[in-house]
Amino acid sequence: MEICSVTLKNFKTHADSHFEFCPGTNAICGENGAGKTTILEAIAWTLFDHSDYTRGELIRTGAKSAQVAVSFISHLDERQYEVRRCTSRGYTLYDLQLNSDLGIHLLEDVQQWMRAHLGVPPQTDLARLFAETIGIPQGTFTTDFLRRPNDRKKIFDPILKVEEYKQTYTQMRDLETYARAQVSTLSQQLAHYEQQLADWADLQEQHTTLKTVIATDAAQIADLDSKITQHQQAVEKLTGIAQQVQTLESQSAQLTLHLANKSEALQQLEVAWQGAKAAVELCRAKRPAFQAYEEAQAALKTLSEQRRQQQAIAKQREDLRQTLSSREAQVSQLQGQMATFTELEQAVAQWQALVPDQDRLEQQRQETSHALQQLAPLRMQHQTLQSQLAQRQAQHTRLQTHVAELEQWAAQPDPIPQLEQTQHHLQTKLSQIEAGRSLAVTLQSLTGPARKTGDRYQQQVKTAQMQLEPLLTPHPDLRFVQQVLESGVALHGELLQSFEAVTTELTDPAAAASLQSQLQDA
Repeated sequence: MEICSVTLKNFKTHADSHFEFCPGTNAICGENGAGKTTILEAIAWTLFDHSDYTRGELIRTGAKSAQVAVSFISHLDERQYEVRRCTSRGYTLYDLQLNSDLGIHLLEDVQQWMRAHLGVPPQTDLARLFAETIGIPQGTFTTDFLRRPNDRKKIFDPILKVEEYKQTYTQMRDLETYARAQVSTLSQQLAHYEQQLADWADLQEQHTTLKTVIATDAAQIADLDSKITQHQQAVEKLTGIAQQVQTLESQSAQLTLHLANKSEALQQLEVAWQGAKAAVELCRAKRPAFQAYEEAQAALKTLSEQRRQQQAIAKQREDLRQTLSSREAQVSQLQGQMATFTELEQAVAQWQALVPDQDRLEQQRQETSHALQQLAPLRMQHQTLQSQLAQRQAQHTRLQTHVAELEQWAAQPDPIPQLEQTQHHLQTKLSQIEAGRSLAVTLQSLTGPARKTGDRYQQQVKTAQMQLEPLLTPHPDLRFVQQVLESGVALHGELLQSFEAVTTELTDPAAAASLQSQLQDA
C-alpha cells in the first residue's frame, strides 16, 4: 500500500489541512505541537481503527464533528482508493478512478476490505498491527529490543509469523512421512506385478485358444440372431391378424346392439304416433269450445281493466275535490289576511304623508320610522302570502278545469263503498294535521320574536303618546297620529292572536286522537 494524501477537517488541532506524499520515504518536519503526530494518528484512526483518544478529544474545539480522508494505491489491484471517516457519519469508501461509492459503511466490512488490500491474514487485528509494528511512537522504536527474551518473543513472534512457520514445518514432516509410505506401497505393488509377469507365456497361449473359441461362438450367435429375427417377424404378422379379427368381432357386436336399439326406438315412435293421432282428433273435436273460452277470457280481462281505470278515475276525482276544498279555505284565509295588510299599508301611508310637515316632531318621526322598520318582516310575509295566493289561485283554476274534465269522463256512478270514502277522508285529514304541525312550528318561531318586537313597539308608542299629549291642545290635527299609533299596536296584537290561535288549533292533540279513533272504527 502506498499512501498518496491525507485530508484533515476539524481533527484535533487541524481545521482544514491537506497533505500529499511522494513515492518512497517522506519526512514530516515542523515545530513541537504543530500537528505532525496528528497526521499519523489520523491515518491510524481511519485505516486501522486505532486511537488513544476519545471521540470528543478528536474533534477540534468549537466544531461538531471531525473528518479524515486518506487516499492510497492498493498493491492488490494497483487502483487508487480513498477511505473517509467522520465522527458522526462513519465510513465511506470511494474508487477514485471510477469516482463511485463502493457501498461499504460498516466497521467490520471496512476492516475486512482493508485486510485484503494490506495483504494480511483475515484474522489480523489491525489496531494491534499498527500499534506494535507500523505506528511505533517516536523515541520507543528500540524499546522492544531491550526487553527480556520471553517478552521479546511475545512481541516479535506474531510479527515474524514464527508460529506459522512452525505449523508449516510440522505439516512438511507429515508430508515426508506420507511420501515414504507411498514409496513402500508402490514397491510392494511392483514386486507383485513382477511375480505375475513370470507366467506371461502360458497366459498368451491361453489367450490365443480363448480367442478362437470366442470367434466360433460369435458365428453361432449371429446365425441364431438371424433365425430369431425371422421368427419375430412371423409372430408380428400373426399378432396383426389376431387384432384385426378382434376388431371385426367388436364392430359386429356394436352393430347388433345398435340394431336392437333402433328397433326399440321405432316401436316407441309408432306408439307416440298413435297417441299424437288421437290427440289431433281430440283437438279438432274440442276446438270450438276452446275458442269460446279464449274469447271469454279476453272479454273478462278487458272488463277488469276498465273497472280498474274507473276506480282510479273516481279516486283521483275525490282527491281533487278534497284538495280543491282545502285550497278554497286557504284562499279565503289569505284574502282576509291580505285585506288586513292592505288596511295597514293605507294607514301607514296616511301617517307617513303627515310626518314631513311636522318639523317639531322629528324625534317622534324617527321613533315611528324605527317601528315601521320592525314591521318590515310583516310586509315581507304579506308579499310572500300574496305570491302564495296567486299560486293557489292558478292551481285552483287548473284543478277546476281538471275536475270538469274528470266529471265528463266519470259519467258512471261511483261504485266505491261509503266506508272507503270515509277512511280516505280521515286519512287525508290526518295528513293535513301532520303537515300543519311543521307550519305550527314555523308560526311559533315567528310569534316569539314578533311578540318581543310588539312589546318594544308598544312601549315606544306609549312614549310617543306621552310626548304628543302636550302638543294635542295647540295642534288638534296631531290626534290622527295618535290614532294611527294605537291602531298599529291593536293590529299587531290581533295578528299575534291570530297566529297563536292557528298554532293552538294545529297542535291540538285531541283532534288528531279523535280522527285516529274514527279511522280505526272505519
